[in-house]
Amino acid sequence: MDKQKIVSYYEKEGQLLKSADVDRYYRGAFKYASTHGCRRVILEKWFRFAKAKETFLDVGCELGYFVRKLTEQGLDATGVDISPTKIRKAKLIAQKLGFKCHFFEMDAENLEFENNSFDWVLCSETLEHVLNDRKAVLELIRVAKRYVIITVPLKSIFWRFLNNFSDIYGFDSLGAGHFREYTTLSLKKLLPENARIKAIKKGGYFVSFLDRFLPDLSIFKAILCVLIKKERRATI
Repeated sequence: MDKQKIVSYYEKEGQLLKSADVDRYYRGAFKYASTHGCRRVILEKWFRFAKAKETFLDVGCELGYFVRKLTEQGLDATGVDISPTKIRKAKLIAQKLGFKCHFFEMDAENLEFENNSFDWVLCSETLEHVLNDRKAVLELIRVAKRYVIITVPLKSIFWRFLNNFSDIYGFDSLGAGHFREYTTLSLKKLLPENARIKAIKKGGYFVSFLDRFLPDLSIFKAILCVLIKKERRATI
């Protein structure tokens, strides 16, 4: 797969994505996007531990939903995305709403930041769209100072069912673009030695409120969320 084809795909997606739809998208209000509401619920619980004045990076930020949320929380927040159009729209939305945050066009596999630049790094529903996910994970850990949060599609009946109707692995229709789904083990294998998993959550019974009442049947769930603590390397 050619990288430029991937950029073109997400450019087209960015051109069609409307700013008015962003909040509804993450609340799970769209008929086929309710799993995004499920991961939002999990992420917001973890973000309660983030403190004002800390730094935050969202890799694959799209139109900057989580960047704005963390800015509201008092963090110095930054978002990056491979799509120039999404970054342009993210800047316009933030400016219109009066948010002081930062957005840059950037590739998840080559983050243009120094080591240990951000207290919190988020990569939510992005790794499955990246050619070299191992390289991207190493970049996330490299630029993180303390915590990394990764959410990915959980290999389950949910995605097998969805792919029968939407060709989720394809690049010919928008809303697809997956290269892979993940198990907990396959995601762990991507982590370097200085990254330790602190918490694992699985969610996504099509609608977020069902997560509160149904048992943890992973084979039916859609989203794998992992909170990672970056360990300091021992010095000799």
